[in-house]
Amino acid sequence: MAKLAETSDAGERKNFVGNTIYDSIHKATGDQAGKITGMLLDESVVDFTKLLTDMAYLNEKVTEAFYLLKNLQTQQ
Repeated sequence: MAKLAETSDAGERKNFVGNTIYDSIHKATGDQAGKITGMLLDESVVDFTKLLTDMAYLNEKVTEAFYLLKNLQTQQ
């Protein structure tokens, strides 16, 4: 967590958060993990600190992104 607070560059922050949460997302969503991780990192209302510290928050956001992605794929 100290690493996130120390990083002022937005790209580095996203990279750190993405690398940290990816494994958890992969366990939950399989091959959709890369897309879902990217969706969460691009969402301006997602709290990066909570993604790293609050598993319920992470699970909620992953579920939201998963269903959004599923709906978008169904529409295509």
